[in-house]
Amino acid sequence: MKVKAGIAKDARLSFDRADLGKVLNLTALKREAQKHAWRYWLPLLGRATGARLEELCQLFTDDIITLQGTPCIRIDDTHKEQKLKNESSRRVLPIHPELIQLGFLSYVENVRLSEAHRLFPDLEARRDQLGHAPSKWFGRYRYKHGVCDPRKTFHSFRHTFIDDLRDAGVQDSLLKRLVGHVDGSMTFGVYGSRIPLEAMLNAITGLDLHITQ
Repeated sequence: MKVKAGIAKDARLSFDRADLGKVLNLTALKREAQKHAWRYWLPLLGRATGARLEELCQLFTDDIITLQGTPCIRIDDTHKEQKLKNESSRRVLPIHPELIQLGFLSYVENVRLSEAHRLFPDLEARRDQLGHAPSKWFGRYRYKHGVCDPRKTFHSFRHTFIDDLRDAGVQDSLLKRLVGHVDGSMTFGVYGSRIPLEAMLNAITGLDLHITQ
């Protein structure tokens, strides 16, 4: 019983709609971004991509690409500073149109013009993890804004992303590709012409991010 209780206590939960409205409030995020731009973009990216925190923190500007005419984020270990959890983590994700409307591509271009290489250049690794400071910050931030359950962490964006796409009827093999899970039925290359990019974009575009003003 003690083991089961421990597992239940440590299990991460998804965010509900009310939670998302609180942690994805643009006024609050812009206030936080006065100190670090990543405080604005990381929660939005986590919600819109379902990517792991470290995957987002270690992005380089050249990981923002255009594929088949679609702006995308490349999750890869092209640079020596980047690490993947496993081989299936290597993937390409279409960028949600709402992020583009909010100015994400403009932010990327501004970072490029500054001659920085990493997308969030002011992040510093601690314990070999660039996500250490963002994880600690997000814990304080979501608590401050009324999301107090300790099982709701930054990783909850990933759980929520998966739950929402499953509820929307997204095919399991496509969902696994989006979040970087192993799928034995996938026999085509990650960057080949057979990437189901249109289906991926449709799935992501159909996701209501529940961003508030």
